[in-house]
Amino acid sequence: MRTLRLFVSLGLAASTSAFAVDVGLPLSLPEVTDLNIWGDGALIIKPFPGMAPLPLGGVGAEASLDGGYLLRGVEPTEEEARQCRDLEKAYSRASGNARGRAKNAYEGACARFVGDLRFEVALGYGQYFDLPTVPGVTLRGAVRELPSVSFYVTHHLDGPLGNWGLFGALRTGFLTLADARAYVGGDAVDLAGSTFEAGAGIGLVWSHLFVEVGYRARYFPSLSQSGNNLAEVPRFLRMNGVFVQAGIQVSVGAGATVK
Repeated sequence: MRTLRLFVSLGLAASTSAFAVDVGLPLSLPEVTDLNIWGDGALIIKPFPGMAPLPLGGVGAEASLDGGYLLRGVEPTEEEARQCRDLEKAYSRASGNARGRAKNAYEGACARFVGDLRFEVALGYGQYFDLPTVPGVTLRGAVRELPSVSFYVTHHLDGPLGNWGLFGALRTGFLTLADARAYVGGDAVDLAGSTFEAGAGIGLVWSHLFVEVGYRARYFPSLSQSGNNLAEVPRFLRMNGVFVQAGIQVSVGAGATVK
C-alpha cells in the first residue's frame, strides 16, 4: 500500500499574535491492482405482477483495490514484499517442471506472510440495455449503475490447469434510468427514477478469466413521468433477479500477494 502523510493545521489567533501546529497523520492508500471487464446476463423475476421472468443483458467495468490478506500472521519488510512479488510473478508465468520449482521457491520464501483469504474492494460502472415490457406499454431505455461498489473475498487454489480462485461477493450501487421513455399507442412520456442495488454472488476465477452467479435486488419504487401522465404507464419498476456475469481481469498494478 502507498502511504500518504496528511498534515492538519491547528491554529489559535489572539488580538496581537497567532500560532499554528502541524500534525502529521499517516494514511494508507490501497493500490489499484486489476481492471475487471464483464458481460452480464440477468433473469428478472416477475418484473410486474403476473409476468413471466424476463432476460436482460448488460456490460460493466470496475477497478479493484487491494485490501490485503486476511488471517495473515507475519508482516513482511519492504524488501521481503518486493521479493515475494517477484517470486509470485515467476510462479504465475512458469509451466511444466519449472512451475513446480517456482511454486516451491515462492511458498518457501513467502508462506509465512500470505493469509488464506484475499480481500478486495472494487469501484465501477455498469449498464443494462433494456427495460421490462408491460402489456400495452412499450418501455425503452437503460438502467445505469454509477457508482457500483463490490466487496470480494477470494481463496486462491492451485491445480493442474494453473491458478484458480473461489470468491464470494457483496455488491451495492446507485441506479438511475437513462434515456427512458414509455410509449402507449401514439403517446410517449419520459420516465425518471433512481434506487440503490443490493446483491451477493459466488464465483470462480482462472488465470485472467472469471465467472460469477448470484442474486441482485433492484427495485425502483417510484417512476416519475414528464408531461402528460399516462395511466397505463407503471408507477414502479422491479428488476430483482438472478444473474450470470463473465469477463476478463486485466492486471494494471503490482497485484501484490503481500503488501
